[in-house]
Amino acid sequence: MKNRDLWDISWLSQNNIKLNKDLILKKLGDRKRPKAEFFDAYNEKFNSLDLDFFDVFIKEMQRFLYSNAYLELSTDNNHWKYLKSLLVDILDKIKHI
Repeated sequence: MKNRDLWDISWLSQNNIKLNKDLILKKLGDRKRPKAEFFDAYNEKFNSLDLDFFDVFIKEMQRFLYSNAYLELSTDNNHWKYLKSLLVDILDKIKHI
């Protein structure tokens, strides 16, 4: 999972786009990745998400965002808490697929 993926997950959620479990399974099949391997990678990425990582995330997202969106994101520590909470919720929803 890349930083841009984290941004996309947040954006999709904020725009009320529902998680499609069938699409996740299809993508895993397309990439020939076993579910267990995917969940291990997901957990590894999640466990690496600390405030130091947030700084790296912010710097990378500067390449993709308009300056006003970047400024808002870079000064909003609540976004990081929201994103981590969102990732936990998603994992709870997909771990039984």
